[in-house]
This record gives sequence, structure tokens and C-alpha cells, in this order.
Amino acid sequence: RDPPVKAIPRTEGLPELAIIGTGGTIASYVDYRTGAVHPALTAEELAFSVPGLADMYNLRAEALLSVHSEDLQPRHWAEIARAVKRHFDEGADGVVIGHGTDTMGFTAAALAFMLPELAGPVVLVGSQRSSDRPSSDAVENLRDACAVATSDAGEVLVVMHGGHSDETGTIHRATRVRKLHTSNRSAFRSVNAEPVGTVTAGEVSWSEPVRPRGGTTVLDYRVEGAVAMVLAYPGIEPDILEAALQDRRGLVIAGTGLGHITMR
Repeated sequence: RDPPVKAIPRTEGLPELAIIGTGGTIASYVDYRTGAVHPALTAEELAFSVPGLADMYNLRAEALLSVHSEDLQPRHWAEIARAVKRHFDEGADGVVIGHGTDTMGFTAAALAFMLPELAGPVVLVGSQRSSDRPSSDAVENLRDACAVATSDAGEVLVVMHGGHSDETGTIHRATRVRKLHTSNRSAFRSVNAEPVGTVTAGEVSWSEPVRPRGGTTVLDYRVEGAVAMVLAYPGIEPDILEAALQDRRGLVIAGTGLGHITMR
């Protein structure tokens, strides 16, 4: 069964925007006694947490998952991809995915391959600070993500705080984005590429070409989970690689520099 989808009364002429909740800091609160972060906000509460958002878009909110991103598995990527296609098939103009920041880059890249053609933008968004904190970036990031999700793009993107202004969000291509700081609000960077654009006060500005919206959403959620990844380092022994390949169908080696690994 599909998870329940909550919608508010539609306003004719407004963009149709689906918000999928998967958990993470953007939908969490801090237990200040222990420092632990706990899931708290539903997808509906997250969607309606931004003042005026419901006046700008016809919102539909789906609580698909409620987990920290480090607990997501490849099967969850397929589940998210299927939900994205369903929303586009049901008439959504764009999809926003609330996601934990730790593994958001992994999910974004996976979705980019699982959804090779899209009717509109798919935007992953998170926050570095939980929604109950005064310094939270959740509202600004979600507002920016919604603007990008109703833009003229037709690919998977990540939108997070960027630059020195609270008013500016940075738009990253899904296969190029990485989290490079544990707590800084501007933790996300495009690697070996420039960000594709920015969003300021709801206005989207593209600095790099993006795939345009339109057409039919194509889904290919075949995932091979029996793959290991090993970080190359000076002195790595061959038996490390051999052990990693046990009961695996593939091995990714994160090499040094341009992808080097010892010849031993």
C-alpha cells in the first residue's frame, strides 16, 4: 500500500507540488539532555511549516519514511523513486524530498540514475540544524527547494544553504554534490563541477545548463546492493580488497588523487 498523502484545498492555477518526507534533521528535534536527534515532524507538518507556502503551491505531503539517512538502504532509494514517478503520473509539477544530510548525496545520485527522464524537477533538501533550534536552516532551505521544484528544470537536484547570505540557496546537480562539513550550514559543495544555480527570495537563477522539464517520467529502479566500497590508503594490503569482495558482486575503490592505488 502507498503511504497516505495529505493535501489541502486546491487553488486553481497554482503549481502542483508534492513533498515526500523521509526523515532526517529537517524533520527532527534535539533532545538537549542527551544531544540525540529524534524524528518529530511528519511530512505534513514539514510542508506547512513555512509561512505562506500553501498560498504559493497546491501542496500534497506524503510521509514515505521516517528514518535517519544513515539507516537508508538501496531498497529505500527504489521506494523513493517509485513515489516520485507516482506523483508525476498523478499530475505533480515538481517533487521535493526532505532528507537527512549525511547520505543525501548518495540518494541524490541514485535517483538521478533511477529516474533518467523526468517530467519536472526532483529536489532533495535537508537542514544542518533541527527545526526546533532558533538557528535552524530548515525553513529557508525548504522554501528554496520548493521554488526550484517548480522551475523549468527536469532533473534531480539538491538545494541547500550556500554563500554568506541567509537569503541564498545553492542548487547542485545530483551526481556532483557532496557534504563536506559536519555542521556548517553551507556544508554542501559541487565536486569537480560548479553549482548549476542559486535561488534568492524565491527567484531561481541558472548558471549552468540543466535538462528542461517535460515529457514522461521514466523509472528504472534496479539496484545491485551486493557492492562494497574501500578507501585506498598508503600501505593497504591486497587481503583487504579480497575480503571486501567476499560474497559481493562488485567493488568500488575510492583511490587517492585521480584514483590511484598501490601496485603491490
